[in-house]
Amino acid sequence: KASRNKRVRAALTRLEAEGLVVIAPQRGVRVSSISVAEMEELFATRSRLEGLAAHLACRHLTESDLRKMRQYLRDMARYTRAKDAKRWLVTNEQWHHLIFRASRNEQLERLLFDLWHRGIRRRTGAPNVPGHMERRNAEHAAILAALEERNAELAERLWRDHILAGGEEIIKFLTQTQLRESAPTRGR
Repeated sequence: KASRNKRVRAALTRLEAEGLVVIAPQRGVRVSSISVAEMEELFATRSRLEGLAAHLACRHLTESDLRKMRQYLRDMARYTRAKDAKRWLVTNEQWHHLIFRASRNEQLERLLFDLWHRGIRRRTGAPNVPGHMERRNAEHAAILAALEERNAELAERLWRDHILAGGEEIIKFLTQTQLRESAPTRGR
């Protein structure tokens, strides 16, 4: 039991160091919140770094990678039609992570995985925004076309725009949700 408690404490300390939880003595642990300004910074940073990853990946993508991306695109379209946000999010993550790895830049890949995980909790509500999955799918299709053409500059620009557009929708959704949750309810 003592070693399990040590492992739990170590895990919580790691999560706190990553900014995912707040540990308050005598009060417990809670999931950290993130401000709109922090979200804007996160998406601005991700857009530049993921754009760079797409640029670098353009010359390293194999035919097998492109086949996987085409399959991910078909799967995301199918999940969109089925309104299966959970599976769409998993496949979207696979899509992005493939490009991180294909950049063949270990430092960039490490930074991107860290940024991805910092924002993961905030992205889960995005598919609830009407048209969000459809718009991201269309952006993915344009990005894939640029990657298949080995047009690194276009792939980078489209990827940056993709992250910024998705970020704007997520921030707007979260802001509206927070406003609704903090509004006084009638009848009390």
